[in-house]
Amino acid sequence: MDSGSGVLRTGEVSLSEYFREQLAIHAQELEPQPREDTCWYLGNLLVRFSRSENFFAYEDGRSTLRPLALLYSDALDARNEYERCLLLQQLGDLSLFLGALYPKHYVPPRPAAGLPRRHGLRAPMTTWPTMPAAGATCSRSWLARSA
Repeated sequence: MDSGSGVLRTGEVSLSEYFREQLAIHAQELEPQPREDTCWYLGNLLVRFSRSENFFAYEDGRSTLRPLALLYSDALDARNEYERCLLLQQLGDLSLFLGALYPKHYVPPRPAAGLPRRHGLRAPMTTWPTMPAAGATCSRSWLARSA
């Protein structure tokens, strides 16, 4: 790590530069091509999760991968909107990262006969808890208030 700047270096190129370059190269092969801010976000996500303390939780004296369902439960129980939004962002980022890291493990199952094929879930959507106003409250406005 570069002293003071917090930038991980691999030879002559920082890790963030490396990921952004690789994402830009591979994004050209996609149709439609992802927006630049999407590649920037993914590059930052990869750099963040390259550090184990940003990926694993430290519980009971050991590092562990916290189940995504528990992160969702934490978001439901959050004390305020800002904390809820941070937990939902962490849940989304971990889901994206784990899905990319283990794509065969996270292939949606085939739905049981007669059930809707929403998100690859086997249970009817009415049995799943909903996040009250999650879409409405987790806008960019909470960033401005937290600054």
